[in-house]
Amino acid sequence: MSYLDSIVSTVHYDKFSWGPNYLSDLSTWKNDGSSIDLIVTKGDQFGQTVDWSVGLTQDRRLGSQFIGKAKQTDQLTSTKLFEEGSIFQYVQTPRSKRTPTNSRGLKHKLQQQKVIQMQRLQREEKMQASTSHNVKQRKLREREFKKAEKNWFKNFGSRYQQQRHTNMRKIAPSIDIQDSWEMLREIEFSSLNKLNVNIDNPPEDLKEFGSLEYFDSFFDRITPKTAVKLLPTDRVVYKSSTLNDPVLNEMFHNSVGKVYASDVIIATLMTCTRSIYPWDIVVIRKGSSLFFDKREKSNFDLLTVNENASEAPQDYFNLASEATLIDKYFSQQVLKRDKVIHAPNANPFHNQNSKQPLAPILYRYRRWQLKEVPVVIRCEVNAMFGDNSYCSIKTLNEYDPKVTDDWRRKLELQKGAVIATELKNNSNKLAKFTMLSILSGCDLIKLGYVTRDNFYSPKNHIILGTQDFLPSFLASQVSLELNNCWGVLYVLIQECLKLDEGKYFLVRDSSKHVLKLYQTNGQSEDGSDFDNGDSDSHSDKSYND
Repeated sequence: MSYLDSIVSTVHYDKFSWGPNYLSDLSTWKNDGSSIDLIVTKGDQFGQTVDWSVGLTQDRRLGSQFIGKAKQTDQLTSTKLFEEGSIFQYVQTPRSKRTPTNSRGLKHKLQQQKVIQMQRLQREEKMQASTSHNVKQRKLREREFKKAEKNWFKNFGSRYQQQRHTNMRKIAPSIDIQDSWEMLREIEFSSLNKLNVNIDNPPEDLKEFGSLEYFDSFFDRITPKTAVKLLPTDRVVYKSSTLNDPVLNEMFHNSVGKVYASDVIIATLMTCTRSIYPWDIVVIRKGSSLFFDKREKSNFDLLTVNENASEAPQDYFNLASEATLIDKYFSQQVLKRDKVIHAPNANPFHNQNSKQPLAPILYRYRRWQLKEVPVVIRCEVNAMFGDNSYCSIKTLNEYDPKVTDDWRRKLELQKGAVIATELKNNSNKLAKFTMLSILSGCDLIKLGYVTRDNFYSPKNHIILGTQDFLPSFLASQVSLELNNCWGVLYVLIQECLKLDEGKYFLVRDSSKHVLKLYQTNGQSEDGSDFDNGDSDSHSDKSYND
């Protein structure tokens, strides 16, 4: 037997590994030259080694452990091995894991660097443009841009501003224009925005009628969590026309003024450029005097709801009726009934034989000198507060929480956001409230927030709270310029004073931002004849249950 055969015969085969079988008797291994023995001294070095005891997958999985252990060896030993020329290496060298990079973060960082670079370039361009060499060119470009913008608004601006309302609102005119009527003048709102008249002297108080009660401070402490139910009232609130006012008729015969009207009519004329819904006013020319009045069957006294909103409600008439009743109920519920302050004269519209209780309202007849024209206005005050100061009580109502962002949730903590939304959606109504308080000489405006108890029912309401405003502060918030309001009123009065004696209609058009002045030629709105200047054709209107 050859030497190779003797070696092979002594090798024990193992299915699981190379080398001798651990189950065999190791005593059979002899160092007599028949077995393979390799004598290795401590100074010898291994060149390569192969470990076949583990599979390929397991080897890859454990490769990182070997690398980690190699890194944890003593620094001195590692240095010595490298100095001695370590040629030792693993045959199955595991791949080093690639450190994952945040590609999204790198992209964001590059974008930020680009933005910073662009900002730096823009600053440099601005600095170059601000030099004396480019100042004239920059001013010339700005002047040309403003001129082009002005021409665009002149040609298309009114059409663009009106588009946001005409898409959703197809409102019928407030009055049927008869074929026999003649349009005398058309006044565009754009021509009224730059008018200014300054009133130097304060108004003169002529007479006072009616009574007043004090505001109950309990309602100042109401929050949405402690809401109070709005209660109806049986008190009568008179809304008399101008011609049916006995006090104004007496002043007309005594030539106290030249123009006579109520505060609601004057406030409507002053803020006409903000209005969206149509309305009409009766203009009566008597001798040298002028009367502004309302029609008997008109809806002039109704309070609008979300008139200036981008998406106004379709059922505006029912909502306006609801808002008017809410305003009446709230103005009477917040009063203390234990103390009444009476004016020198009694209510001029109340019948003494009537059994219905009368709402305490103070009517103040005041005269303004509007340049050369004396204007007499009947103003209303709702209550008193503090040290005999006058107070105007008004309300804002919520009919849909989706439109107002739910007052019950936001009113207590975000009252500023609520009033900001109302200033946008009810700009015309709040401007009227402000002018009414200024004309009547009120020191404070009490604004109440009322919402529906059930949003699907317009019958029951709750009071969520109140808010106080100075008239001057609310005027600034609603961007109401008093000089412009007086200028608008003065121009309209001058146009009407040019008319002959008779009855006319000043109509706010339902589809255009214009005021139209019609001559009726002796016919009323229904086509029937009427007697010009007959005060009996106008009756008092009262809001009661």
